[in-house]
Amino acid sequence: MRKFTFALIMALLTIAGSASADELVVPDFTIAPGETKIISVELNNTESEYIAFEFFMQLPDGVSIAMDHGYPLAELNSTRAPRHNLEVRNDGDGVYHFLCYSGSNEKFQGTEGEIFAMTVTADE
Repeated sequence: MRKFTFALIMALLTIAGSASADELVVPDFTIAPGETKIISVELNNTESEYIAFEFFMQLPDGVSIAMDHGYPLAELNSTRAPRHNLEVRNDGDGVYHFLCYSGSNEKFQGTEGEIFAMTVTADE
C-alpha cells in the first residue's frame, strides 16, 4: 500500500498595485490508494486585500482532482469569496491551473482561512 504525503505552498497572487508576502496554502495531507479526500486551500492575506489569484499545482503521480460531469471538483468558500468565479483546468501530467476572480472587482472577505476546497482521489 502506497501513501502520498505532500505539502504545497504556492502563489501567484493578483492584486491591484502591489506585491506581498501573503500566500495560498494547501496544508499537509496523506491519501491512501483508492481514497478520496476533500482538501481545504487557504488564503492568508494579512498584508493586502485581493480580488483575484492564479496558480499552478502539480499533484504527485496517481493523485488527481476528482471530476463531476467533466468539471474538476473545486468549490469556493461562499463567505470568503461571495462574488467570485473559480476556474480549474487540467493541463496534463498532474498539473492544474487555478484562476479565481471577481468580474465586479469584489475583494475577498477576511484575511485568513479557507478560500476553496477541492476533492482529490488516489489511484488504486
